[in-house]
Amino acid sequence: MGPKVEVFILNYNGSEALLQTLESVLAQTYSHKKIILSDNGSTDSSVENAKHLEDRGLEIRVRNPGTGDCYSHYNVCIAEACAPYLAIFHGDDVYGPTMVEKQIAFLEENSDVDAVLTSAIAIGPKNETLWPLRIPQGIKNPILDRFEVFDHTLKNGSSFLICPSALFRRSVFDRIGHFRAELPYCADLEFWMRILFRGKGLGYLAEPLMRYRLTLSQGSSVYEQSRVDASEFFRMMDGYLDEFSRPLEVRLAYEALRHLDLFQAGLNRLAKLGDDALLLQELGWFKQKKHRAWIKNFGVVDRLRILGGRFMTPWAQTPMGPKFARWLLRQTDPRVSL
Repeated sequence: MGPKVEVFILNYNGSEALLQTLESVLAQTYSHKKIILSDNGSTDSSVENAKHLEDRGLEIRVRNPGTGDCYSHYNVCIAEACAPYLAIFHGDDVYGPTMVEKQIAFLEENSDVDAVLTSAIAIGPKNETLWPLRIPQGIKNPILDRFEVFDHTLKNGSSFLICPSALFRRSVFDRIGHFRAELPYCADLEFWMRILFRGKGLGYLAEPLMRYRLTLSQGSSVYEQSRVDASEFFRMMDGYLDEFSRPLEVRLAYEALRHLDLFQAGLNRLAKLGDDALLLQELGWFKQKKHRAWIKNFGVVDRLRILGGRFMTPWAQTPMGPKFARWLLRQTDPRVSL
């Protein structure tokens, strides 16, 4: 039969996507499982709509009032978990039928790994396929090297580690703690770093075993569109970088990424507050000859955004400045097409 796994499915005011998620989890080929819908104080009818699935083994737990944030909700579920394995899925993603079975098999074969994640396919609100989410070239798998992941994250920022794809050993939380809810936009990345540097190890199955939904209403999307200061990503990563020395090239790439991040915050600040100081400061940094080469390392969207920022500089302090900034943000945000 195999070891037992508890699968928590997080929900807050879920729409039709929740039922699709629940069906995909109920259809998992791994049989020794307990499936729990954990509702975080929803005010809609999503829980009521899911009750007909209780006859098929779904257990519903309603948090009323809710925890108020995603990672506190994670920690509530972790505290309740009793099985040796634990998964925390999101209520709008779609999970392939063999996902849990393959992850359990991997962890059973690799006792020195605390959790295993998978590749995915990004989908939009209407289930349309967007793009693959996979491990970057140069990073070995299925057992990840901590410094390969660390250096890639320092240089590129965005993580390929998809939080709701993870299957955990329950014991990892007793050894290294729960998710840091005070980091609402990078608590998952911080937890992967903690496993890599404080835990036993992290696994990755380079197979798209789930479909990961992206929408403009997600917390991370709203955060990127609204923040006017540096991302909390840097506050978190600075702590690890202070502890673990990395090559100069990696550190310089990280600092260039920090300036790109501040440029994004500067655009938001001009668009929302009419304040151009941070934007002009960061454009000045990128104009310096010794810093221009870093622009080539950024993605196409970021390079276009910097180019657009340079073009709009003469109008930044005019009434056209905020309008131009809003236009540039819309035109270079890949999520607007979702």
